Amino acid sequence: MEQIPRIVVCDDDINIHKRVYDLLLAYNRQHPQEQMYFNSFADGESLMEYSDSIDLLFLDIELGEKSGIDMVPMMQQKHPDITIMFISSHTKYFIYSHRLNVFQFLTKPFDEQIFFEELDRFYERFHRSREMYTITQKGETICFPVSEIVYIESSLRYLKIYHCQNGIYEVVGQIGKEEQRLKAYGFLRCHHGYLVNARYIELLKGQDVILNIPDPQRPGELLRIPVSKGRIQQTRQQYHQWLQMQRS
Repeated sequence: MEQIPRIVVCDDDINIHKRVYDLLLAYNRQHPQEQMYFNSFADGESLMEYSDSIDLLFLDIELGEKSGIDMVPMMQQKHPDITIMFISSHTKYFIYSHRLNVFQFLTKPFDEQIFFEELDRFYERFHRSREMYTITQKGETICFPVSEIVYIESSLRYLKIYHCQNGIYEVVGQIGKEEQRLKAYGFLRCHHGYLVNARYIELLKGQDVILNIPDPQRPGELLRIPVSKGRIQQTRQQYHQWLQMQRS
């Protein structure tokens, strides 16, 4: 899987494009192993027309007809794994970074040290999301990113691994061992027989984890994973901790 992120800046001030690019180059000189593809846009409309994937977006808030605040939900829907950093001269908009689950809020003019620290956090997150998971099925070795696992279900000596695109892989294994292996990647043990990836959780409701994945057995409904009665509070706490980690 490609390990070079696509980094984009969207700001109506062309000088900001150059400043961001210069800082990215300066960071790269200090961290030559961290490469990038770069692009820039002056308005939200042009950004929405961009067809390639975006891994990191530096997004101005005051963009004209479509503000950065308006753009965030659209960009998150179009690029589910995107990391967004607001860039603005006005700290009054800071509250929206939390409301919209934006990674960070950077003030103009940029502080180089802070800018580099946030790039450190981004690259750590970027590489973690691309850690590979390897299984053997019918003598064939299959690899895919850990982030593409929606949930794992235990069934006697077997594990059913639900992949976001390829459906179910069935392998021999123990869910307890997978819980320890995947805890660092945001997987929650919501039930003695289920391990769910927090990135796919839409909401927690009663004794159900509702995922943002369509249920193939129930058209028009989302997938639901059961939560053990004794694990409800723990699951909620772990999920909220995971959300805080995504925002910090």
